[in-house]
Amino acid sequence: MPLGTHRICFAPFELDSYTGELYKRGQKLKVAGRPVQVLAILLSQPGELVAREDLRRQLWPADTFVDFENGLNTAVKKLRQVLSDEADDPKYIETLSRRGYRFIGQIIRPDGQPTTVAGGNAEDLVAREPPTDWWQVSGVRIGTAAFIVTVALAIAYFASHSDWLWNKIHPPRTQSLAVLPLSNLSSDPEQEYFADGMTEELITELSKISALKVTSRTSVLRYKGSRQPLPEIGRELKVNNLVEGSVLRSGDRVRITANLIRTSNDEHIWGQTYDRDLRDVLSLHREVAGDIAQQIKVSLTPAEKGHLGAVHPVDPKSHEAYFRGRYYAAKFTQESLLKSRDYLEQAIDRDPTYAPAYAELSHVYFKLAVASGPEQSLPTSAETRSLLARVRFAAQRAVELDPSLAQGHTMLGLISIYGDFRIAEGRRELEQAVVMAPDSADALIHASIWRVLTGELTEGKLSAAHAAELDPLSVEIAVLAGQVYFRVREYDSAIEQLRIALELDATQPRTYFMLSRAYEAKGMHPEAIAAYQRALELRGATQQEASAPMNAFSRGGIRGFWLWRLQTLDVAAEKGTDAPTERARLLALLGDHERALELLEKAYQQRDYTVYTANVAYEFDPLRSDPRFKELLHHLSSHQ
Repeated sequence: MPLGTHRICFAPFELDSYTGELYKRGQKLKVAGRPVQVLAILLSQPGELVAREDLRRQLWPADTFVDFENGLNTAVKKLRQVLSDEADDPKYIETLSRRGYRFIGQIIRPDGQPTTVAGGNAEDLVAREPPTDWWQVSGVRIGTAAFIVTVALAIAYFASHSDWLWNKIHPPRTQSLAVLPLSNLSSDPEQEYFADGMTEELITELSKISALKVTSRTSVLRYKGSRQPLPEIGRELKVNNLVEGSVLRSGDRVRITANLIRTSNDEHIWGQTYDRDLRDVLSLHREVAGDIAQQIKVSLTPAEKGHLGAVHPVDPKSHEAYFRGRYYAAKFTQESLLKSRDYLEQAIDRDPTYAPAYAELSHVYFKLAVASGPEQSLPTSAETRSLLARVRFAAQRAVELDPSLAQGHTMLGLISIYGDFRIAEGRRELEQAVVMAPDSADALIHASIWRVLTGELTEGKLSAAHAAELDPLSVEIAVLAGQVYFRVREYDSAIEQLRIALELDATQPRTYFMLSRAYEAKGMHPEAIAAYQRALELRGATQQEASAPMNAFSRGGIRGFWLWRLQTLDVAAEKGTDAPTERARLLALLGDHERALELLEKAYQQRDYTVYTANVAYEFDPLRSDPRFKELLHHLSSHQ
């Protein structure tokens, strides 16, 4: 990266961006290369977040991004050593977890006064060389104007970063909490869905508090009706606080009783009963969440206080239909998803402004599309395209109605990527969902997949591990976490996660498909074929169809299996259902690199999102030195 021709001072340091030299009190420091380049980019945008991906694009070629994580981390670590800066208590380089870095020091003008430089990228720094003695031209007039502009920018900056500033002044205290399923005090067992829905909404509201680590609904559901001692439950869920209680619905009234328990000593910290009209049920959840946060003494940001204090009346019948929709969606069968769809559409018919119903409906349509997909990808039928169009509409409507709804942003991100190949836009939506709901395992796991596929290997792995920790009893999270570990080539961890998924539910074909890939990567070929055969059986294959992989393996070993698999995909492609990336993977394994490259290019031209696995898949390692493969990776990076 070329550097500019002027000096930037931040006492006691001075960067000569022409020579790439860094000085401290006039003494040249022994640092060069990437650390200085990173510093130059950060100095060009003082006070602003510079995303890790922006640094990658400016400093690393597209075809070397597998090493980007270690390279950037090493560069920043070296830079901090030279500046005598600390990551935990920074004076110059602040880390924004999983997002990027920000220069927070004070830049000094040539006249010795503090100022800021115009924002922009490193290339802008090259083009803009200030004229000699620029600060002396029309001194009073420019000085006054600069002061006004600086104050205005400062006000705008701190207004837009109020939550960041609040957390710097009031560091959040880490607390972990789980909401046990609220007991249904109604004599009507049909009201179980209502109690479950109330539990889930309380979890959702608590998850929006950044200083709280909240266990997901899936993981607490196993304790429904349990008589297990609370300290024992706390240890199993690894939380230091539990909320237990009950819900009673009577006509258009609802009563919630909530109790807060410290798990270390089974101490009852607080209890409260709330009696409200059903139209105020959303405000009720926010009130309970705020009271719980106050009792365990966690700091709320200004935005969180504003959200918890907001009032949003709902139509009771619409809310009831929404609860029923979520109840059936959690079952994840074709029949239950169709029931869920019907209830959610009823909720929207009664209240067309009900954003959560649109978000959940978008998720249901997406599940319906994925359910019939081959292995780990979406099918390409007209029916699927119709479902994806509905995913898009419902997600967009959810975000329009409530921009703070994390699930809406998650679904908008997924449809942008999987349906429209708008990778950068989809990633922004997924990251936004994580910011809005940092303890949403669903948002985290989907973001982690695309962090890995676009080069952020360490961040992807860490966020997948966090998602699995937040929701240890979710089959979907376990399978997707296994996929992330597989993509970063930690095959033992992938197999462990996938076995956890099988312990939770051994009837999901996709778990076995993914497990087969992990076994194959480790060279455990008999186990890989057995897992693949089991996946086919669960998908309804005949005995003859399901035994075909093992027969091919018996005749020709693992190459025999690859050839059989390739033949089945070639036949499917002739019938209009193509999977070019998977065919390219098999061809690469078989040594036909020319055809593999042709099919990868086809996948890219068709805007098939699975082509992004080329960034990290071990099968394509023999192709990485080929100029055509490098060009493909360059094309992929342009969409990120």
